[in-house]
Order: sequence, then structure tokens, then C-alpha cells
Amino acid sequence: MKRIRNIILYFVLSITIFTSCSNDKYKDYIIEHSEEIYESDKANKLYKIDTCEYNYYTDVTIKLLDDSTYMVVFWGDRNSYLWDWKLDKVFTVDISYNNYKGIDVDKDRKIMKLIR
Repeated sequence: MKRIRNIILYFVLSITIFTSCSNDKYKDYIIEHSEEIYESDKANKLYKIDTCEYNYYTDVTIKLLDDSTYMVVFWGDRNSYLWDWKLDKVFTVDISYNNYKGIDVDKDRKIMKLIR
């Protein structure tokens, strides 16, 4: 019984590690495609990249939440067979908090400069 529990625990941890991914590669994509960013809704502080050639994502939305916080959505392809598993990639970055915690915020500062 203990062996089965250990196998299940190993399986769950492996899947968690395999599917969890740093947001750095998504931030790199935004920085590399900075010339494609445009303001789509000034009142709501929304910025977009219309075409995304990254995996199965179709486009990117960046929303400025306040002076040091932004949210990113990489929109998944609803017509793809992967949609049932992968969905959208959404993350929020609070630069002040991350800086306080000692997390590298250089890429975040670059993104903030692009959307301000």
C-alpha cells in the first residue's frame, strides 16, 4: 500500500513539475515582439499583440492594472485539439512585491516601459 502511495505521489509531482512553467519565456516573447504591441483600449489600459506564433496561442493581451502591476493573457486557440487541456495562459505581475521578495524584475520593468 505504501509503495502504491509513493508511486501516485511521484506521478503527481512529475506532472506538476512538467506542466508548471516559468513565465519568463512568455515575458521574453512580449519583449521580442515589442514592435507589434499597440494600445487597443485606452480607457481600460489594454495593449495587444494580434498574432502570436508561440505554441498554440493566437494573440496576447496585456492589461495595466496600476503603476507597478500588469496582467498578461496568451489566448489559446479554441479550435485546437489542445484547448481541452491547455486553455489560456494567464499571469499577473506585481513588480513592487516581486522586487521586495528578491525576485528578478528586469523583464517586468522592460514590459512596463513598453506599455506606458
